[in-house]
Parts: sequence; structure tokens; C-alpha cells
Amino acid sequence: MLNYLAQNEPPETNFWSIERTTDLLYLQKLGLWILLAMVVAGLIFFLLARIPSNFRRPVVVGITFLSGLVYVLQWILPKSKAADGSTVALIGGWNFSEAIPVVSGVSQILSGMLLAMGVYSIFRLHFGRVFKGHKDAFFSIVLLVSLFVMVVFGFMDNAAQEKQKDDMNLIARVKSFRTRAVGGNTPEFRELAMQSAKLVQWKRLDLFQRDLEEKIRKGEKDPSVFEDEMRAERAKAEQAVRDEQARIAAEYQQNQTSDETLATAREGAQIMRERSVGAQLFNLVFFDMYQPLETGMFSLIAFFILSAAFRAFRIRSIEATILMATALVVLLSFIPLALALTSGIDPNSFAGNFRLDSIGNWLLGTLNTSAIRGIDLGLGLGVLAMALRILLGLERGVAVD
Repeated sequence: MLNYLAQNEPPETNFWSIERTTDLLYLQKLGLWILLAMVVAGLIFFLLARIPSNFRRPVVVGITFLSGLVYVLQWILPKSKAADGSTVALIGGWNFSEAIPVVSGVSQILSGMLLAMGVYSIFRLHFGRVFKGHKDAFFSIVLLVSLFVMVVFGFMDNAAQEKQKDDMNLIARVKSFRTRAVGGNTPEFRELAMQSAKLVQWKRLDLFQRDLEEKIRKGEKDPSVFEDEMRAERAKAEQAVRDEQARIAAEYQQNQTSDETLATAREGAQIMRERSVGAQLFNLVFFDMYQPLETGMFSLIAFFILSAAFRAFRIRSIEATILMATALVVLLSFIPLALALTSGIDPNSFAGNFRLDSIGNWLLGTLNTSAIRGIDLGLGLGVLAMALRILLGLERGVAVD
């Protein structure tokens, strides 16, 4: 049953692979399973809410310990390979690899629930500020509007992706049937290929226009030729569309599909996805607005780094002097003007070891690498210690008060 709910392979054991019928959802087997899951989840939450606060910590710690123990035992217990390639546990026949997908599935469900609680918390906080007339209500409105816009545009972009997947599946089916006498072409594929032929030619016309504008900007062509060349290229594109669509129609009548038509349909499906309203709106808010804002925010880190470097490079001791000199050499090794000072030294000679680029590479590849490995070792030990504290319930972050 756990495998059935955890959506393990093979697909026939997947919860969502239950056969659908035309009956109402609550009368189907899938609907009964969903209803049962909701009842069980509601019962578990009710019992957890009724547990006294002093008993909640042992419950959380116990579940955390058992979940982590599965991964630990799967890692440390010796295993062997059977003749059929499967993994066989050498101690007690316990193979925890079968339990890991269950634990992972439960973890994903809990993560989704926590994410939903986080969204609810955001709504509660910022809607409260808006309705109470808080002084920062304007920023709350901006946040809520941005959240809704990203969600809506994200779903629209996802719908465009699903449409592209459907088109690509249709193309794959036509390709698999095209060598047979019947079923090689369909009206849906013919319509897709017809649209693709037009989109492909107009995309090439757009690329030609951009290239022509770039040549005019660089002075390679006179601006007066723009209209004439665009008119001629547009006429060629229109004729190419008519020829391509005529060829596709002829293939459809003969129940044939050429490689050229398949390639046109694939390219057209991609263009339709790119030119869809959902994709363009999502690209506008994500790539054209969100990412530049994120880049601007992270660019501020450079000023904090500069401030920290100014404080760290104050020469007050021998160690600070060595740090300052090393940092200066490394910085100079990235500056072309500074590298020109020692560029006359033969890099294959002994004196080549004292070129700025050679010294900088040695500092980064030898001294810095060993230091970073030491830091990584310390971080690994710290992560191990933190994991053990969480696993054993010693970390205060898992306390439930």
C-alpha cells in the first residue's frame, strides 16, 4: 500500500494511474482514494492539534529520527549486487532503498504543505496591512499584485508548454506512421504544418530585417535601400509560404509526410510556443523585470565586499601585511595593464616564474586551493554535527512549543 501511495515504479502501481470512468469523481475508485486521503489527513491533523504541547516534541523528534535513520542505514550498511543486477543487503536482508522513495514522497508532501502555509502567512500578513491602512500598505499591495501576476502568467506559460508538447507528440506519431499505407497523416498535423510554414518564413523575414538594420547602423548599406530590400524579401517570403503550403497539401492528399514537412512542423511548434501570449507575458515579468531587479540587488554586494575588504586590509600586523600583499598581487594578475609590466619576461625561463600571471596562478592554484579545502573540511564537519543534532532532536529548531 505504501508503494501504491508513494507513486513508485512500475507505473501500474502509481496512485494517479487508476483508471478513470465516466462516473462522477466521488463515485470512482480514484475519488474514493482522494476522499480517504483527505479524511486520514484531517484525522492526523486533528490528533496532532489535540496532543499536549509537551508531547509534540517527542513526536516530531521521533519522526525526524526515523526518517533520517533510513538514509543513514541505506548508506552505511554493506550491500552486494545479485546476478540480475539488483541490490541485495548483506545484513538481515534489510534493503532500505525500497523505503527511501516512501520517505522522499512523504517529505515532498510535507514540503508542499509548508509552502502552502508560507503563502497563507504572506497573505495574512500583507492583506492585514492593506486593510488596516498600515504605513507600508503600498509595498504590501505591490508584493501581492506581483505574486498574483507571476502565478497567472506562470500558468499561462505552462499551458503554452503543454500545447507545444501536444504538437511534438502529434509530430512523433505522424513520423512513426508515415511509412504505413494508412494513418500517416492527419488533419490536425496538416493544420499544424500549414501554420508552421507561415511562421517559419515570417521568422526568417524578421531575422533578415534585423540583419539589414544592423548593416545600415554600421554603415555597410545605405538607409535608402531598406524599403526596397524589405519589399523584395517580403514577396519572397510570401511566395515561399504559398509553395510550402501547396507541397504540404499535396502530401496530405497522397497520405505522405516528408522529412522537410516534419522539420517545418517542429520549428513551427517552437515558434508558436515562443510567440504565445503566456510565454511572452511570463518572459516580460520574469526575464525582463524580475531578473534585472535581482541582478541589481546582488550588485549591491560588491559595495559590502569593498567595505569589508577595506576593514580587513588595514595593515596592523604581519598577517595583515601578508594578506594585503597577496590580495594586491592577485588583483594585478587580472589587470591587462599590470600584466604588461612583466609580459617581456620569457614564460619558459626560470625568470618566468616571477611574472605577475605566474605568481597569481600559483597563489590561486596552490595556496588558495589548499586553504579552501581546509575550509570545506571544516564546513563538512559542521554540517555533520548539525545533521546529528537535528537527527537526535538536540537542535532547538525542531522544538514544538
